[in-house]
Amino acid sequence: MDGKKYYNMTPKPTYITCSGRGLHLYFVFEEPIVLYKN
Repeated sequence: MDGKKYYNMTPKPTYITCSGRGLHLYFVFEEPIVLYKN
C-alpha cells in the first residue's frame, strides 16, 4: 500500500503528547468501543 494513501486513511488524533519517552496519540470517540461481551 502506498504510504501517502495509508496516511490519508488514518484518522487525525484528538490529542498528541510527548512524554519524554515517545510520542503518544490519543483518540476520543463519540461512542465507546466494546472490547468484551458482558
